[in-house]
Amino acid sequence: MIGGGCLVLVLVFFVWFAIAFKLFSGGHTTGYQIGNSKISYQYFNTSSYMIQTTDMPSADAKTFELIPNTHSRGQEYAKDKDQVFFMGKVVAGADPATFELTSWVMGKDSKAVFRGADMISNDSKNFKVEGNISRDSKYVYNRKDTIHGADPKTYKEIKGRRNLGIDKDHVYCQNEKVKGSDPRSFRLVGLFYWKDRTGVYDNYCKKLSMDHRTLITMKKGTNYLKDKDHIYHGKLIIKDADRSSFRILNNSFSKDKNHVFYYEHVIEDADISSFKPIDAMYAKDKNNIFYTYKKVEDVDVASFEAIKISDNAGGIKHKDKDGYFVKGKRKEGEKEK
Repeated sequence: MIGGGCLVLVLVFFVWFAIAFKLFSGGHTTGYQIGNSKISYQYFNTSSYMIQTTDMPSADAKTFELIPNTHSRGQEYAKDKDQVFFMGKVVAGADPATFELTSWVMGKDSKAVFRGADMISNDSKNFKVEGNISRDSKYVYNRKDTIHGADPKTYKEIKGRRNLGIDKDHVYCQNEKVKGSDPRSFRLVGLFYWKDRTGVYDNYCKKLSMDHRTLITMKKGTNYLKDKDHIYHGKLIIKDADRSSFRILNNSFSKDKNHVFYYEHVIEDADISSFKPIDAMYAKDKNNIFYTYKKVEDVDVASFEAIKISDNAGGIKHKDKDGYFVKGKRKEGEKEK
């Protein structure tokens, strides 16, 4: 018998499902609603789970038309004889006679470039899009934000590091010039960090207390770093690490002659010689199974394994001969048959 709380949740789910099914199966069309004398834009509000309507009183129904879109299935842009619209909003300053789409969320006319309903450049002739970055003769843009002070001729985005780039004179982080930075000594370290002659920084431009002169990535594709004083996982010091014998096992587990580590944590009671990772969260030695840096209780070590399940179900399950484990604890009621 379903309790009151569960029943409410079930009803909410079915209401949401019914709305979503009706919406996406064509039972209730989103987008521009074109009448004889009235235009509106309908969209699905993910906060209220309801269809919302934006009225467009300034739109001229007689000349209103959708702008052809080869970039997505949606129809976000439209125009009439006087104005351009994006999702029901007026694109201020856009010329409907020369307006064309450059992506599903960007367009340009003979003078300016727009992202959504916002003008981002008044130099349409020289505007170019290069992935997340775009540029004209004067400015560089990260999506719709201007990267202040960046040189459009020499700026380049750092591959794999959104919101990080360099030009001939500076490093730019989060769309802002890093004061005093030096692109000639710029280097990536770890997965989320970078350095130049002025110091070490994370991807949010925060300066870190590492020695930039000696800092290196210990193993490509991991966040293990080393300078003259310490070994780090990311920006956290692995305090008990022995520098001469330290060995990286994967991006979560490591060991030296004295200890086994999960990130910066020492794993107590681990047998160093037989310890090996199972995956990013689980590991084993000859005596125990470990989840992160804690010992798993009530487990058969010999039969414990990680099994990949179908993509539809998603991910990996962990089990021994008696059943399954979730976050290092035995899952009751799901015994192996």
